[in-house]
Amino acid sequence: MEFWHQFIAIFISLFVITDPFGNIGIFLSITDGDDEAFRRKQALKGSIYSFVLMFVFFIGGTYIMHFFGITLDGIRIGGGLIVSRIGFSLLSPKEEDSHTEDEKDESKKKSDISFCPLALPLIAGPGALAVVIAASAKIGSEAGDAMWFSYATISLAIAAVSFLTWLCLRHSGLLLRLLGVNGMNAITRIMGFLLICIAIQMMITGSEQLLHSWGLIADDAHHAFSKATKSFAF
Repeated sequence: MEFWHQFIAIFISLFVITDPFGNIGIFLSITDGDDEAFRRKQALKGSIYSFVLMFVFFIGGTYIMHFFGITLDGIRIGGGLIVSRIGFSLLSPKEEDSHTEDEKDESKKKSDISFCPLALPLIAGPGALAVVIAASAKIGSEAGDAMWFSYATISLAIAAVSFLTWLCLRHSGLLLRLLGVNGMNAITRIMGFLLICIAIQMMITGSEQLLHSWGLIADDAHHAFSKATKSFAF
């Protein structure tokens, strides 16, 4: 039961943040004029690169935080701000596009767009990396078999998100024809709402822990909050 809860929590969070449905339009735009074989190759390589990026930041998250002197609470609050920014942008996919025409034109001129801009920053962007670092830091507080179990579970969730992203990009043309622009925008808005909820919870958890460390929240209230949010993945 613990495996599925942790797996689903991380999987949903990363899937919503990486937003493969929302990236379909951009992927088709920057590969406009290319044949289907090229698109499929770029989709596969981009998904592999994004998995490697998220996995490396997940495994090395604790070391990255220690190197820069960043606390878990700082990651939660900072990551929450980034994720909320992404969430609000997804609520209005038509009105707001973070990629300028110059960026798209530059991408079209590249012979290989699988790493940049596809894997980074479209798929494994700052929000996704912040989430895996936060998850890594939380696991760092565990010990023994529980820690290795969590590492394996979240690694599988990252792999599953990367695989699903590959499927979406590989069949991007088909999905666009089936769902249409309005359908894609509707899915993107739902993901935006979920992202905002995740971001707010990240910031609430980080702020509560920080205030407790400063002595501004009583131990009883802190323990009650920790118990209520124990299942929160990061």
